[in-house]
Amino acid sequence: MAIARSPDVPAWARSRKSEVFGNQIPSADPDGDGVAVELALRFPGQQATDASGLFYNYQREYDPAVGRYSQSDPIGLNAGVSTYGYVISNPTRFIDPLGLTTTLITTYNFGIANHSAIHVSRPGKPDFLYDPSGTYAPGGRRGTGGLFEGRDASLASYKKYQVGTGSRVVFTVIPLTPEQELTLIANAEEWGDARGFWCASHVSGALGGMCGIKQTLFPGVLQKSAKAAECPVK
Repeated sequence: MAIARSPDVPAWARSRKSEVFGNQIPSADPDGDGVAVELALRFPGQQATDASGLFYNYQREYDPAVGRYSQSDPIGLNAGVSTYGYVISNPTRFIDPLGLTTTLITTYNFGIANHSAIHVSRPGKPDFLYDPSGTYAPGGRRGTGGLFEGRDASLASYKKYQVGTGSRVVFTVIPLTPEQELTLIANAEEWGDARGFWCASHVSGALGGMCGIKQTLFPGVLQKSAKAAECPVK
């Protein structure tokens, strides 16, 4: 990445060969003219702070020296077993501009995947849950269209409910961009809440082919597809 005074004269640059977890200061004078240009830009969504040496990353702060966040993930274990890790310890493939992720929820009974739902945590906005063909009804209320927001969209409460029915719950992180998350939510509103065995079809349909995840009728196939998702770095 480079910022230039003209097409042939870079004023600030970060090499593509930089240390993968960001523990390398960009060049403030790549053209060697003695005039330094200081910019706080680091990984997508991050800003360097002189006072602490940490990078501000909206929801929390990132420590490039160890490749970890200094605070635990606000969505808990949904992004993986390490709540302090950055993009599943794979910064050459993923980014995390907000420190948050989209989570596919798959329930299993007797070893067979039998239900799919999807959750989106949005900074500054209510959480969103899409549970088509489901039975989840917090406070005795079933969301219109299988859609839930705010407190009713609590991922912890949803998991507790599913575990209470005897299901095993598996979370699969899908590193969507904020724009993709907005599209997912709009698509879910269009797909609505079909009855019967259409949960995976509607969840995968709402994803609309994002990250190469194809539409399927089967929750287990959707979970495997999401686990192998190829989300482009943007």
